[in-house]
Amino acid sequence: MSLDEPGSGTLVEARFVLRAAGLRESRVEVFYMRAADAASALAAGELDAFFFAGGYPARVVADLAATMPVRIVPIAGPLADRILTEYEFFAPDVIPAGTYPGQDKDVPTVGVTAQWVTRRDQPEELIHAITAALWNRTTRRLLDGGHAKGAQVRLETALDGIGIDLHPGAERFYDEIGLLR
Repeated sequence: MSLDEPGSGTLVEARFVLRAAGLRESRVEVFYMRAADAASALAAGELDAFFFAGGYPARVVADLAATMPVRIVPIAGPLADRILTEYEFFAPDVIPAGTYPGQDKDVPTVGVTAQWVTRRDQPEELIHAITAALWNRTTRRLLDGGHAKGAQVRLETALDGIGIDLHPGAERFYDEIGLLR
């Protein structure tokens, strides 16, 4: 199986999943390939599986599923519970039925939340203004009209799964709109 390429977020997340499942990389034949290369290797019969972490629908998975039967492996039950307990930045998610060719059922999984990050030394007023701009009507239209996952970026869940402290400018914005109460 491929866990993705060194330095990728997918590789980090794949290791979390393997650890939660009680598997060591040394117990399986592991490759470290970009998702597109892993999909090609899977199609050629050179891989049995690959990890992919990213918003759905993902073109690499959709293209592969259009050319051959694939199975999106669920991350559910006790495995998901261990991941969600150990790594607070993960959240439950579901890949809806029909997202990929041949996928006729919802697939439970875990995912990470979208986070906008800045350095602590940025001016409070600047970060307050940027945070406000990220949640204005124009940005909402862009999120809703872009990738399918963009529509799921919602103000009411903006602070879910946050694994780092808020910048004081962002904290002031969320406090002003009542999200911190």
